Amino acid sequence: NHRRRCRPDPENTTPTAAPADSTVEPAYEHYSDILKSTLNNKEE
Repeated sequence: NHRRRCRPDPENTTPTAAPADSTVEPAYEHYSDILKSTLNNKEE
């Protein structure tokens, strides 16, 4: 799978790279929020 992604495919890599980057940050923020809430619940 990884080797297939490394193949030079501008049509596939360029469009997918943009949405992937834009979705990573919100997902990570949401994940950190979950971690924070879990830590708070454990403290209580």
